[in-house]
Amino acid sequence: MTSKQRGSFNFAASFPVGLLFFSVSGLAQAGPWVHNQGSHYTKASYGAYVSEGARSATGSLDSGVEYLGQTAALYAEVGVATSTQLTLWLPYVVARNQVPGTPDPYFTAGVADAIVGVERGALLGGGEVPVSMRLATKLPLYDQSELEEGYPTLGDGQLDLQAGVSAGHGWSLGSVRGWGSTALGYTYRSVWGFGPGPIPFYGNGLTYHAQIGLNPRWGGREIGWLNADASGLASRDDGWTKSFHQASLGGALRLSETVALEGSYTRVYAAVAMGTAHAISLGLSHSL
Repeated sequence: MTSKQRGSFNFAASFPVGLLFFSVSGLAQAGPWVHNQGSHYTKASYGAYVSEGARSATGSLDSGVEYLGQTAALYAEVGVATSTQLTLWLPYVVARNQVPGTPDPYFTAGVADAIVGVERGALLGGGEVPVSMRLATKLPLYDQSELEEGYPTLGDGQLDLQAGVSAGHGWSLGSVRGWGSTALGYTYRSVWGFGPGPIPFYGNGLTYHAQIGLNPRWGGREIGWLNADASGLASRDDGWTKSFHQASLGGALRLSETVALEGSYTRVYAAVAMGTAHAISLGLSHSL
């Protein structure tokens, strides 16, 4: 690749019922194409997440509740040195639980789990294969120790530490250009959080993310991108530590050389200790 080719940010990874931020996404997905100093990728987005069940503050799943999470978020990758970037995910969530057949839903709103990371990239295979290593932490910016029964949580409430590696490669077939990437990681889930309330002991987990994409062209110019993703979190099945597998389709339309309108759809098709779900997102991104 002569330049960094991006896929869609995996929005479903951001939602408070525990979707993955690995990088992803659970991933908000950064790398393996890492920004150098003076360049960046930023995105403001809105997303809606509908789940067949809701998690409580103790980690148990109530399958008789319909959950809707709406999230406004800022995501950024900022190059701070050669082959080194900082990443930030900052979401504001309005969550709703409703028992079918009852008129009054329960709402919780606030800043949810921020994710801050650093990523270091390199080129292998004579410069043809970009790779990166990433360290990140999930910071719960809320206190739900006094959350009343029935109200949705903003997250699991504990600090996570995440590490991962990713690799990618660009390809071309005639006039069609594209890319592929894969990432593997490990999430350590602590028992530290804000507020005096106890935090359940959640198991650690392995994460994965794979993406393939292409860059459509029109009139000799790239007009955006399309991508398909598979990602997940594999943890122990103890009744309150979540695991899941999901698939996403996303894309973007370039409005200018630096601005793009992005969208995605995600389906959580298998889950343990959390509900299966659908998610959509729209965002406006800027890259330099």
